[in-house]
Amino acid sequence: MHKFVDGMTVHDDDLEPLRKNILDNDNRLIVVEPKVSEHSDLLNEHQDEINDLDDRMSILEDADSGATVSMFSVPTSDATTVQRIPAGSDNHKLEAIKGTKVKVSTSGHKARALVTGALDMGNAKAGSVFYFVLRVNGQDQGKQIIFGSPGSSFRATASQFWEVPVVRGDHTLELFGARDSGEGTVSVNFPHAGMTVTVFDS
Repeated sequence: MHKFVDGMTVHDDDLEPLRKNILDNDNRLIVVEPKVSEHSDLLNEHQDEINDLDDRMSILEDADSGATVSMFSVPTSDATTVQRIPAGSDNHKLEAIKGTKVKVSTSGHKARALVTGALDMGNAKAGSVFYFVLRVNGQDQGKQIIFGSPGSSFRATASQFWEVPVVRGDHTLELFGARDSGEGTVSVNFPHAGMTVTVFDS
């Protein structure tokens, strides 16, 4: 228990959660140990989101520090067309989404790209599931665009974003899609489908 000059009494239990040092009226320093265990689970739960925001802020800081920024948006055609995925009968056979190939050349050893893919899809059998990935230089990235159909009249736009290194050299980025389970095909509807690529070359 601590008793201050003004007559206020503060118990140790009241001070324990505080994360700071408190000076009393006699300028004596009372050091209070932090109590952080109750917050550690919450911090761990959101660590991936925190790391992702840190990465995006780092990219923006690169842009502010003089990085060359380029943006690409595909497909460039406004034609109203439909692509059916899959073209064959196999599950997990990835096929290129037409018009989404982007080729970039960079000179920086820290060059990175922010990629957003958005696909307007529908007209698939109930229970069928389809997935779409970003392929960079022949390597499929981890995140996927997922479309599960509750019925043939269902239509929706699904999207995903990726951050990928595109260090000094030539790079090819493209969306691919396949059926994961079920049967039949899904319609990818243009011009309501495509991809944007923003390159930060530094």
